[in-house]
Amino acid sequence: MAPHQARPPNDDMSDRTRDTDTASTPRTPAAPRQPGVESPDPSLRETLQALRRSKVRQALFDDPPPPIRLGAFMVRNILGRGGMGTVLEAYDEQLERPVALKLLHGARRRTERIERLRREAKALAKLSHPNVVQVYGVSEIDGELFIEMELVRGQTLDTWQQQAHGWKRCVEVYLQAGHGLAAAHAAGLVHRDFKPGNCILDDDGRVRVLDFGLVRSIDPPWSESPPSPTEQTFPDEPITQPLMTQPGSRLGTLAYMSPEQRSGASVDARADQFSFCVALCEALYGHHPFGGRSVQTLMRAIEQGTLRPAPADRRVPARLRRALQRGLAPHPGQRWPSMSALLAELTRIVRPRYRWWLGFGLLGVGLTVAGTALWHESLVGRLCEGAPQQLAGVWDDARRSRVEAAIQSTEVPYADYTWASVEPRLDTYAQAWMNLYTDTCEATAVRHEQSTKLMDRAMACLDQRKHALSAVVDLLEQADAEVVERGVGLVASIPRLERCADMDALQAELAPPEDPRVATQVDRLRQRLAHVEVLRAAGKYRSSLDTVEPILAEAQRLGYLPLVAEAQLRRGTARQGAGQYTEAEQDLRRAYALSIEVEHRQIQRPAADALTLVVGNQQGRHAEGLVWNQTAMALARRESDETEIAQSLSSRGNVLISQGKYPQAQEHYQHALEIFERVLGPDHPRVGGTLNRLGATLSHQGRYHQALRHLERALAIRERVLGPDHPLLAYTLSNLGNVLDALGRHGQAQQSIERALTIREHALDPNHADVAKSHHHLASLMDRRGHFAAAQHHFEQALQRFEHSLGKEHPLTAHAMHSLGHTLLDQGRLEQAKEYLERALAIRQRRLGPDHSDVAHTLHSLANVSWHQGRYDRAQHRYQQALQIWENALGSNHHLLIYPLVGLARVALSKGLFEQARAHASRATELPAPAPDLTEIARARFLLAKASWPEPSLRLGARRQAEQARETFDDADDSDELAEIDRWIAEHPIRGRSAR
Repeated sequence: MAPHQARPPNDDMSDRTRDTDTASTPRTPAAPRQPGVESPDPSLRETLQALRRSKVRQALFDDPPPPIRLGAFMVRNILGRGGMGTVLEAYDEQLERPVALKLLHGARRRTERIERLRREAKALAKLSHPNVVQVYGVSEIDGELFIEMELVRGQTLDTWQQQAHGWKRCVEVYLQAGHGLAAAHAAGLVHRDFKPGNCILDDDGRVRVLDFGLVRSIDPPWSESPPSPTEQTFPDEPITQPLMTQPGSRLGTLAYMSPEQRSGASVDARADQFSFCVALCEALYGHHPFGGRSVQTLMRAIEQGTLRPAPADRRVPARLRRALQRGLAPHPGQRWPSMSALLAELTRIVRPRYRWWLGFGLLGVGLTVAGTALWHESLVGRLCEGAPQQLAGVWDDARRSRVEAAIQSTEVPYADYTWASVEPRLDTYAQAWMNLYTDTCEATAVRHEQSTKLMDRAMACLDQRKHALSAVVDLLEQADAEVVERGVGLVASIPRLERCADMDALQAELAPPEDPRVATQVDRLRQRLAHVEVLRAAGKYRSSLDTVEPILAEAQRLGYLPLVAEAQLRRGTARQGAGQYTEAEQDLRRAYALSIEVEHRQIQRPAADALTLVVGNQQGRHAEGLVWNQTAMALARRESDETEIAQSLSSRGNVLISQGKYPQAQEHYQHALEIFERVLGPDHPRVGGTLNRLGATLSHQGRYHQALRHLERALAIRERVLGPDHPLLAYTLSNLGNVLDALGRHGQAQQSIERALTIREHALDPNHADVAKSHHHLASLMDRRGHFAAAQHHFEQALQRFEHSLGKEHPLTAHAMHSLGHTLLDQGRLEQAKEYLERALAIRQRRLGPDHSDVAHTLHSLANVSWHQGRYDRAQHRYQQALQIWENALGSNHHLLIYPLVGLARVALSKGLFEQARAHASRATELPAPAPDLTEIARARFLLAKASWPEPSLRLGARRQAEQARETFDDADDSDELAEIDRWIAEHPIRGRSAR
């Protein structure tokens, strides 16, 4: 490298285009809370003081240093205070376990109350259920009553539901809490203060009901005189949260309290049912189910059972709303007879009988075949037994043999792994399809649970899935190397079956054409469109376009507009894959507009999501692309489809990456990852792809250790699912090599990148763009190590292949030009370097926009060229441009800013502008170092020393800065920099100190 020539790390973007396996904002976990805690209380010292001097109860918390011993417990922390007690974190030294201790307030006031609390605590201790916080026992220490409980960490449901979740997810979470309440009811106990803040979702996803501090036996006579209903008055003032009752009235939380509990009447389990329904409504709709601007009007609405209208932006099935409305009835006798009855209805809604076997991973768990056969035999004989015949010739033993032979005949290194992954997925899908086909038939013909019209829609949905399955198998049966490469992703792309079991979604779909002749033609064309989509998913964009053109023309002649919208969407996505972005945008806009016109909901979100990438990512109109993403996200939420929500989050991340906004992209990828893992399973291809993109995004931010963890996990998933020689591994291996090199693990980095190149050379055409990417990765590694001739060779190989496969205007072509220009600069070949860098800058500005982070990289490199040529004004201008772009994109504290600041300091020093040079160099030294390389900070220190020396009062500090810089370069074994610093120190002695 030329003397003092600094540059930011080479910005490898190879995973942004092809690896499309390469965002509501992700939730920030709240601090863990414990039973009954309304708000955290930081004064542990005060609490423990009062516990030591518990006779002075009203002081409740004064002074000693923690920890403090209370009987057999070592108290470590105060977790918070609620209306009924103070919760402490402690350690039970006898049983050697962490616990939560709840000190019950007021237990000393009345002797009879102590005995009642003791009895009820003991009753709770007998209650053991996975969804109830475990109470271990009750203790009395120094006259104070404590309940000893399981210590649970996580987030309360009121925190969890601050972010929007699909209605199914909300119901599934609250079902767990409901089972906890039902278990308490079965033990003869009523909670009396159920609310989201008294439920905790722990780190493993399990919900527990907490704070049974108000628990009572069912239907007891009140031991205290309750106020009469006429005494229950409420202020006509704005509502504040939480709505707690006033002193002297019933204890609890007013907003969730049943009318009978609020009036002081005796209560049973139906009071908890009311509270449960209020809480679930809040989770589903984002607001309290009863309206009222003041406490008084809210209470009146509760007493009258006047529900607020459902908001238009929250799609909740009517059946679910009816179930909750019954649970919110003002009179207990109008509610569900028990929590168990309500939970059974909620379970039928969220997991109806005809779809209970669907779910996890590609399809989730399947129905046991033997059990199904016996049930069919006893119930319906042969009435609904045609499912296997439906899949004859689609996926059966004969097709299985032909697909295996076709995959193996390609002789690609990963053929065995692909077949081993594809076969069980196809088997599972086919079995699930047959199970759902049979159950859909029986739901109408035997159990009479649905109408014939609804069954027809379900069967039409299943027919579309069968066509998609058939199209995938057809392509696999004629597999070439490219199809085998994408085989696992192809199977994973078959539309999921859940929608065919979702009665609400089916009712919202368009009815088929009334004319039987038109209906038959539409069905035939949809079968052909399924083949178009499979060709596109296999990367055969030209074939996909050739196939879709006559289908679109025929659909337009037929005049059935929903089919025209479907064909327009398929042509648009095929054009997108082929790089015809302008034409793709036109098709996708027409598909979206037509789908709105005819209310074809299944087309709206895919069109908006594709426009997000075509407009915002591939054409660089970022703001417009993000607007399309907002539309796609809203449509996904309307359908409550979590995989579509995750896909929209990921698409938003892609646009943000193209803007160079890495922290924001990271947040959206992280949220998408959480959804994909939960819905599709930990080994799904989308999980591996999202981990890969997330790791690359963290690497761009210099967060290498976090990036390493994500990339190693992505690699493990892909090796497990795809085998060790699959081309998709090369994306992760390349990213992993870059991160390892940044962490100083150079040998491992080179092994990782060379393995990626070997995989691609064996699996792909020599001129394939992915082979070019691996040459580029290896060249970057060589360049960082100072092997400039080897780096130049591999950069030239990469550029040649990019131009051949992607064209001269592609961003990756520009990236190779930028890198080649840089390595020529390292060799002092300034004019050649300038030529390549200016070509790269022009392409990047045209294709990515003038404010993209990659533009700043090239501007910085051109500034370095100008500085070496002595063109200081030109260098200063370009350094300033790079600095401004990076500040806008990455923030004012990002480590990349060091590089243009050092350049600006160097230019100012060359022009004799010492104060200006000091300002730039000083700011650079205050930024975080680009880990693990500290040499750029050392350069800034040395520049600061040289700029400070002319000011006599700053010379001592200047000498210290120079010596610190020398230590860094000594550790880095950089002899050229060391020699220059040593010369400068020798030439600038300080009186009373010897020169080095």
